[in-house]
Amino acid sequence: MWRQSTVRTANGNILSIATSTNITILYREGYVEPYAYAKLSNDEKQKHFTLNTDKTDFVFFGEVKEDLSSIKAINEAKKKYKWTTIQSVTDCTNVDMLKHWEVVGQ
Repeated sequence: MWRQSTVRTANGNILSIATSTNITILYREGYVEPYAYAKLSNDEKQKHFTLNTDKTDFVFFGEVKEDLSSIKAINEAKKKYKWTTIQSVTDCTNVDMLKHWEVVGQ
């Protein structure tokens, strides 16, 4: 689930406008913290996922049917699909009901 909003900030006489996306990802098995994910072999990475805020991870909206195993394929998909770069992640998987991650993209 996601929702987008426009964020306006003023700094003196300068007005900045940016789109912010809030994404809720329901809990599922296979999540690994970014530092641990980086240490996994390529075969193990296929079995897991991570949400990294280093500004290199991004989320596509909806279903992407292409194979995204190369940089070229990812760049082509970015031209065809809506996407956002992950800015922050809040881990809400330690609650009893509705375990999830809250992701902010920009």
